Amino acid sequence: HFTAHVAGTYQLAVSLTNFGKEAHFAVQKNGHDVLSRLYIKSGLTYSSSTVVVAQLNVGDVVQVKGQYFPTNLREGLYSVFSGFLIK
Repeated sequence: HFTAHVAGTYQLAVSLTNFGKEAHFAVQKNGHDVLSRLYIKSGLTYSSSTVVVAQLNVGDVVQVKGQYFPTNLREGLYSVFSGFLIK
């Protein structure tokens, strides 16, 4: 997850790699506001990426959550979540 320590405009980038099963993910703000969705089809190994620009207040938390199906998410170098303050 990513927590905003300063209010402002942020860029948030997500790249996920899943293997074997179809997978759905949501980029959520504060556990409920969906900023973006990602879909990865079933097969050997597939990836999906998104970049979101969002206005965040101090203490807002952005996280990536799996939805609908169990996933086989690849960790480490294969899946990345980052964010930074633009202004």
